[in-house]
Amino acid sequence: MTVEEYDKFLLEKKDGRFRRTGKWEGTHKGIAHECSDPECARTWKPLPMQCLTDDYYCPPCALHRRNNMNRFSDERLKWTADVPNTFYLFSLVDPGIEVKGKNEGSLIKFGRTQHKNALKRYPRAELKQYQMKLLLSLRGKLITRTRIENWWKEQAKEKNSD
Repeated sequence: MTVEEYDKFLLEKKDGRFRRTGKWEGTHKGIAHECSDPECARTWKPLPMQCLTDDYYCPPCALHRRNNMNRFSDERLKWTADVPNTFYLFSLVDPGIEVKGKNEGSLIKFGRTQHKNALKRYPRAELKQYQMKLLLSLRGKLITRTRIENWWKEQAKEKNSD
């Protein structure tokens, strides 16, 4: 892929949501990009190969306003509702938690990620250290995944208050 093809891809396929600002050195070398949203204007250095996937957008615009359903009615961020996202559930063992005299605690961890594969959300060392096992992975629009995550948060809050 050439720099011209890449820049055209960002304009056409990513709707100009972010642009390359750094020197092109190929698809496998991180280069500077900038969010096109003047209110965000984030600069970061992802690999162009990462940006080519259908689920990759400016992280603060697409993800960092976590669980705020009001953001989808904000004209500036309305487009994020359709960004592909993955909701995940992991079982894990935290050796730092004591349960019934045993020095380990089984927990459920949930959340969202831009990755298609939820296992890419955490480093291998962490997956191994905490014996993390993927129980559920649901892919779809960010607005729907946010609703699902918010429901899980409500359930966890209710269980902890009992």
